[in-house]
Amino acid sequence: MNRKNIPKNNIMTDIFKEMLFIQIMAVITATIGSVVDGIVIGNFLGREAMAAFSIASPFFVFLSCFSNMVGNGAQSLGGRQLGRGDKDALNGTFSLTVLTVIIFGLIVFLIAYIFNGQIAVLLGADEHTKSDVADYIKGLSYGVLPIMLNGPIMRFLQLDKAQKFSFLGVVVMTVTDICGDLLNVFVFKKGMLGMAAATSVGYYSAVLLLVLHFFGKNAELKFETAKIRVGELKDIIVIGLPTAIGQVCTVLKTLCLNRIFLALAGTMFVAAFAGQNTISTLLVSVSVGFGMTTLLICSVLTGEEDRTSLVLTLKDSLKFSVLINAIIAVLVIIFADFLASLFGKGDIEIRTLSARILRIYALSLPINIINVNLQNFFQSMKKTVLVNVICVFNNFGFAVLFALILPLIAGRDSVWFMFPLAQTATLIMIILISAVHNRGIPKSFEDFLMLDSDFGVLEDNRLDIAIDDKDMVVGVSEEIVSFCKDHGVDKRRSNLSGLAVEEMAGNIVKHGFENIKKDLIEIRVAYKDDTIRIRIRDNCKAFNPPDHIRMLDDEDMTHNIGIRMVSKTARSFNYQSTFKLNILTIEM
Repeated sequence: MNRKNIPKNNIMTDIFKEMLFIQIMAVITATIGSVVDGIVIGNFLGREAMAAFSIASPFFVFLSCFSNMVGNGAQSLGGRQLGRGDKDALNGTFSLTVLTVIIFGLIVFLIAYIFNGQIAVLLGADEHTKSDVADYIKGLSYGVLPIMLNGPIMRFLQLDKAQKFSFLGVVVMTVTDICGDLLNVFVFKKGMLGMAAATSVGYYSAVLLLVLHFFGKNAELKFETAKIRVGELKDIIVIGLPTAIGQVCTVLKTLCLNRIFLALAGTMFVAAFAGQNTISTLLVSVSVGFGMTTLLICSVLTGEEDRTSLVLTLKDSLKFSVLINAIIAVLVIIFADFLASLFGKGDIEIRTLSARILRIYALSLPINIINVNLQNFFQSMKKTVLVNVICVFNNFGFAVLFALILPLIAGRDSVWFMFPLAQTATLIMIILISAVHNRGIPKSFEDFLMLDSDFGVLEDNRLDIAIDDKDMVVGVSEEIVSFCKDHGVDKRRSNLSGLAVEEMAGNIVKHGFENIKKDLIEIRVAYKDDTIRIRIRDNCKAFNPPDHIRMLDDEDMTHNIGIRMVSKTARSFNYQSTFKLNILTIEM
């Protein structure tokens, strides 16, 4: 029984798009810093230093892997807590995450600082590169703590409505790193030790800046050890594990593909693949940004058990992300020759091959973004086994499988079609898993998402109303009263529910609508377990009714009588501010 005159715009979709830009720019900025590191080392420190940089890269991947695993796991868990309005639990998760990373980071620092030479040998350094690799690892050991803290801190900033602050941190980190690289090359001349130290200093500058937010007056997240629940650490690791598996699989895929390419055509294929791989790192930043935003928004909606907004937001995200990636794919196809020339000006054969690889790779981008969005959606729903399966096959299994099979069927040059074929195979696999779960072909987009039957409130037991015009408030009360009576709710609670929504929505329209932006109120009335649950969500000026009541003069009982009435008659009356939205939940 859903209201049919719901405006086409969706608050959570608007928030998604607003956060998306910050996420993508943050990922791209960090990626550019890494690319510049490689360019500086390759052009100023020589071939052996570049080889050492490549050999030592798995150590940085390990630090980044742990940071992203804990960060994504904590963000997903924290998002669900935020959606439930459980601020104490959210502060506990924040505190537990920070404390865990600090303890583990100190252990890794000591190991890396003391045994950097042994680690270099384990990574495959020979007598020509061992010294440079050991120096680079030693330099990174100085920054182990900020490198590991960066990911979780940035994700909690998003939960604390400070995503623009996190973007500033990434910019500061990247600029500091680049300046440090150049100072090392031209002034200090400390070789690979100096290059790694510059990276460490960059992360220190970023994390110190980001941490300042949590000491500010606008911060709601606080470090409170008393609210830590140690048992949540398992949930954080389990939820974030697919992120780590994905990164490990990507490294393994690169190692396997390099061996396959060497066997097919020697160093020519490997060199061409290296150029494509560098460009794809920047292109994938868009997909990573979409994925991180999907994980965050969907985690909050999962915590709210808002089935309607969850499905609608993911659907809008898929449409928008496929369009963006299709445009990027067209641009890559058009400018492939120019992009390839950045890494192969002196070798026409490699440059031509790199351009061909880029054009074929571009075909995979629109399909890849569908897989990334779905993977992060399933991660927000804690479908851990499914997400791990997708990670392994999407980041490793299908690409290597097609790289082995295609040359046998259509010749060695066909190997590059592994990119679009691997992404297509992943999507088909998800569809087949959905068909098995539903015991038949999914009949709707909601069926395809494999939502649990008891998640949220079924369509017949909820009423969704959206208001983007002042005149739409009229009649809302009658509609809600009718909905409640149809579900067997007694007359008193039915009338109070209708009156509560009319009072609150009218108050928002009167004091919150500014006509500067697209103001919107989303009302959800749900009947579950003999309880009427009302959620009123709006993107207007911040206003906390419970706090407002506490500030009122008790002697003047006529002041804000509507808010007083709702607070006294409701079983619960709670407010929270999330993603610049006011969210009021009332139970009758």
